[in-house]
Amino acid sequence: MANILVVDRDAGTRDGLQRLLARAGHDVVTTPFGRVALRLDSNTPFELVLIGRKLPDMDGFRLLRQYVERPLTASVPVIMLLPADTAEDPSMANALGAWDTLQCPPVAVEVLYKVGRAIDESADNWQEWAEGISEEAETRDDNS
Repeated sequence: MANILVVDRDAGTRDGLQRLLARAGHDVVTTPFGRVALRLDSNTPFELVLIGRKLPDMDGFRLLRQYVERPLTASVPVIMLLPADTAEDPSMANALGAWDTLQCPPVAVEVLYKVGRAIDESADNWQEWAEGISEEAETRDDNS
């Protein structure tokens, strides 16, 4: 299935998401630290990242911005894990480039639904990109 990175300060949230997503067939790596997440993603390409709102070493929105701005990770969908009691956070997450949001504590059915949609949409985007590159190459070959 997919390589997924979960970044959240709460060990219970990280462990619960790791177990749930692993049972669904995904390879899951977890960390509480944003800086570690950025280093991990430089070494291991992830197809989806879930980021908590508050991390021990940085704000989750700051990590989201860094993911969106880095060429290596700009196309990776990010789902923000947000506290249920904050009304403004979902709109802020979307404005900063999050693919979607989940309220914490996350509900298993909603997690699996949103994760599945994000991975499917990301795969479709990559397939469209690859087809576009192939068409460009064929056009160049035909014009040569």
